[in-house]
Amino acid sequence: MRPLPFAGRSGRPAIIAPLQPRSIDELAALLPGLEAAAEADALEWRLDALAALRLGGAVGGPERRAVEQGGPQSHTVEPHTAEAPASEPHEPRAGDEGASRSAALEAASAGLALLRERCELPVMLTVRTHSEGGMAQLGDAAYALLVEGLLALGPDAVDIEFRRADAARLLARAREAGVGGVASFHDFARTPPAERLVELCAAMEGAGADVAKFAVMPRSRSDVLAVLAALDRARTRVGVPVIGISMGELGRATRLIGGDFGSAATFAALAGASAPGQLSAAQVGAVLDILGGAESPAAPPSD
Repeated sequence: MRPLPFAGRSGRPAIIAPLQPRSIDELAALLPGLEAAAEADALEWRLDALAALRLGGAVGGPERRAVEQGGPQSHTVEPHTAEAPASEPHEPRAGDEGASRSAALEAASAGLALLRERCELPVMLTVRTHSEGGMAQLGDAAYALLVEGLLALGPDAVDIEFRRADAARLLARAREAGVGGVASFHDFARTPPAERLVELCAAMEGAGADVAKFAVMPRSRSDVLAVLAALDRARTRVGVPVIGISMGELGRATRLIGGDFGSAATFAALAGASAPGQLSAAQVGAVLDILGGAESPAAPPSD
């Protein structure tokens, strides 16, 4: 297991805790809990929950609604080939994208300053768009401009959706800015074969990612095993940390034992899950401590 470049503890995967406040006031209200969040190693601020970017509907986007409705989204997301990133059409968000971007960046700047003042945990900024399970609907150009603005704020890391046309350029900009570039891919319809997932992670590395992340929806226990197999193979074939998740209740074991197969991090909630199958940070921390032996010192040899 390769540790995350911006967070982590020796000997166990990092626990990243997502936050989805709809405003700076809501973020401020979360701060007392964050100050006591001993289980978390890093925070992920899901900026797509902000009013400036959010589509209609409940927090959690299509990935949560898919599980609540009893099945995955109807669309199928094809993973990258190892040779080159691909893009898919994205409908631009109705209204003034420039005004929405400015409002989101203003909120991100204020919120990041607040987090740094009150919390010592590293912060990853994420704008999860609708096709990737989030609440923002942005075309490629608008998405790229927003991510560039976030990079200028100097967070510890920024999530970059790998299917975007400008993904490689944005990853390069992240590296120039000294910000961790986390390339991400989500498939809510199925789990690609393990070999395809390994090729995807290798393509992310080739495009300049500091971390390769994938989250896919299982339809069977064999799909969950495919995610673990991909993580295991990536240990020797991908030179950057890899985060792999099998989503939903069926795949939640990967959030607990993924580190044993090479996953550098897992996502766990401090208050309110942001994805199907997500457990609390306290639950995950307890299991990782047990698996890592933190509570089980070696017994003295017997005669």
